[in-house]
Amino acid sequence: MKPLVLLLALLAPFSLAAQWQLTTTAGAIAERPAGPLVEVGNTVAGDRLDTDFFVINAGSTPAALTRLSISGAGFTLHQPPSLPQTIPAGGRLRFQVRFAPTAPGSYSASLQVNDLAVLVRGSSPAAAAVEVRDGTELRSLSAGTGIGFGRISWDASATRALRLSNPNAVAVSVTALRVTGEGFGLTPLPVVPLTLMPGEALWFEIALRATAPGSYRGELTVDQRSFPLDATRLPPPFPEPEIIFGGNYLDSAIQGRLTIRLAAPAPTDGAGSLSLEFLPAVRGGDDPAVIFTPSGLRTLAFTVPGGHTNAQFGSTSEAIFQTGTTAGTLIFTARLGDHTRSQTITVSPAKVAVNTPHIYRSATGLELRLSGYDNTRSCSEIRFQFYDRQGRVLGTGPIRTDVRALFRSYFDNGSPGGLFRLQASFPVAGNAAEITGVEIEFLNLAGSTQTQRISF
Repeated sequence: MKPLVLLLALLAPFSLAAQWQLTTTAGAIAERPAGPLVEVGNTVAGDRLDTDFFVINAGSTPAALTRLSISGAGFTLHQPPSLPQTIPAGGRLRFQVRFAPTAPGSYSASLQVNDLAVLVRGSSPAAAAVEVRDGTELRSLSAGTGIGFGRISWDASATRALRLSNPNAVAVSVTALRVTGEGFGLTPLPVVPLTLMPGEALWFEIALRATAPGSYRGELTVDQRSFPLDATRLPPPFPEPEIIFGGNYLDSAIQGRLTIRLAAPAPTDGAGSLSLEFLPAVRGGDDPAVIFTPSGLRTLAFTVPGGHTNAQFGSTSEAIFQTGTTAGTLIFTARLGDHTRSQTITVSPAKVAVNTPHIYRSATGLELRLSGYDNTRSCSEIRFQFYDRQGRVLGTGPIRTDVRALFRSYFDNGSPGGLFRLQASFPVAGNAAEITGVEIEFLNLAGSTQTQRISF
């Protein structure tokens, strides 16, 4: 009678104490109550099968889950939750049981949830092993393991050698062996169903047949197992780009033009970038006027149509840039495909450049206003020579002004590039109307700049 009593106990309504329920998705898509015996299904040796279980607190008060374990060959808890754990009334806790057989046969294990033991069972049928050749090694594949082809040159062939083998003591059959996904194919095409005797093996290759550049995804199916395929076909390499200027010397405060030309026609449509970097040759910071126009940026995108050698910046083949007002080096870098090509031009130190001054006369003096740039940021002295109506020099010579400290402070306090504005006042003892002309001279590290005589 004891076996009958035991059987009746196993078939009794299943619960963890009075308020717990256990459900599972084993053998079904939808969640269902778990019985005293849970069949998780079958999977071949070397593969794995994960089954969801749920502990549900069906009571009206919180309860503690203190024990969750499984014991038996081939079974483990996959990423088990931390314990102890309090589950609120009506709450649930999900966990997974992993079945990973190492050889064909039947497997069982005891799943312990608090004080309840549940029998979990699975099987592993004899099946062909799937291996891929990596160099001189053979690597065993479990279901879901990817087979990567990597990045393949545009003109290179690409194959992966695989082997089906029978490591079992009995014959095994393969009823499905196929490759799906655009661009992939089997070579040679196996005839299925096929039978492998113990120790027998069959070699075949998966080939990437697609020749167009791009990423390809596919799948190898062996009976119920699938193995993702992944390959990238690279585009033909682009010829090296060359940056072409009108010359390697440019002045400050001008606009320059450049083109990008390939050594040979582009094999396909391509896209690249052109960047501009400025390294000042004098003390002080960057020059924000060194930019591409009209964008005002230091990076431009360009395209190269297939079959052409000239890059296009939007609708034009030229890139226009400003040299700024600071001596230094402009570094242009073109990037296209695997190529990075740089070219530099030099903006050399120059004498001070000034615009035509504006002179304002009053009854007691003169005020002079002008703008210009000093690309060395080193102006040290300004000389003013005034003339009367008869063109005679006034005074004993030019008025000399040491402006070294003034200009240094000006540039050190955030003036952009080498630009400056100057305002000078000259009190006059006598009739200011007699003063009708002035010549101005600027001195910096590059030399002296003298304006023509300015009449007023």
